[in-house]
Amino acid sequence: MSNFKVGRTKLTKYKPLLKNVRRTLRKGGRNNFGRITVRHQGGGLKQMYRVLDFQRVFKNGIVTNFEYDPNRSAFLAKLTSIDRNKSKSGVHFYILASKGLKIFEVLQIIESKRTNLFLRPGDCSILSNFEIGDFINTVEATAGKGGIYARSAGTFCQILDSTPLYVKLKLPSGSQRLFSSQLKATMGILAREHYNLRNLEKAGRSR
Repeated sequence: MSNFKVGRTKLTKYKPLLKNVRRTLRKGGRNNFGRITVRHQGGGLKQMYRVLDFQRVFKNGIVTNFEYDPNRSAFLAKLTSIDRNKSKSGVHFYILASKGLKIFEVLQIIESKRTNLFLRPGDCSILSNFEIGDFINTVEATAGKGGIYARSAGTFCQILDSTPLYVKLKLPSGSQRLFSSQLKATMGILAREHYNLRNLEKAGRSR
């Protein structure tokens, strides 16, 4: 297991979308006076921060490709909006890629209670639409604020119990907590589930 490597064979080599990236200012361990207060913070590779749609503003979208993000452990899925509204149709945005997600799949968002609903990996819905035992990711803590739980590679939350008002979840930490049934989450386990088994090969990669 020591020679295990996390592959990127399914990723595309396109450049990130300019409208969905922003520069991050490096402090270099310096305070507001320009004096070094934290040592050994300089250098490193220049990284552009990818802005993700954690709030899932766009209702429907089709997966066009998967990309690598240097700022997080999980892979990204680039979606193209196919909303009926012409102003929102054709807009590209990023989400965290769920395990089993494939290119050209159409993802949807369900914001109301429905029965006999079939959710695929990557679909977003309120917690009351999931069944007991389902694995979900990017779970909201406050309605409309975006998902904050289970956003690292291979992480997930599991639904333990469900009532009309609350849903009991098991978090990646192992703790159990009640959430409002109207909060949104994404179906499936996040991709790159073997990230914790990667071989760093040298001490410099962990510094």
